[in-house]
Amino acid sequence: MPTKTSKPQRKATRLWLDERVVAEAKALGLDVSRIVEEGLATAVAARKSELWLEENREAIEENNRYFAECGMPFPSFGASSDVLSRAGMLPPDFGQQRSLSAEHRVRLR
Repeated sequence: MPTKTSKPQRKATRLWLDERVVAEAKALGLDVSRIVEEGLATAVAARKSELWLEENREAIEENNRYFAECGMPFPSFGASSDVLSRAGMLPPDFGQQRSLSAEHRVRLR
């Protein structure tokens, strides 16, 4: 895996692309190889994230259930539930759970 200081090794690869799009990109001075490489790297990273979420879904859901029932540990030191909920780390109804005390519901909204 390349680091920020090392140059990645390049491999010649045959791709089949729409010739009109390639011609237009070249006419505009675009580096087709770099664009394809960046797009491929983005697709690889996205797929790896999807696979990681699939592999860890059960543990993530268990964590979400635990925090929904028990609240956040040391809430004054950690991220607020709003931040965690927006990041998809808590269920959207986290602050509405009946098992939380009224004090927790107010603090978590």
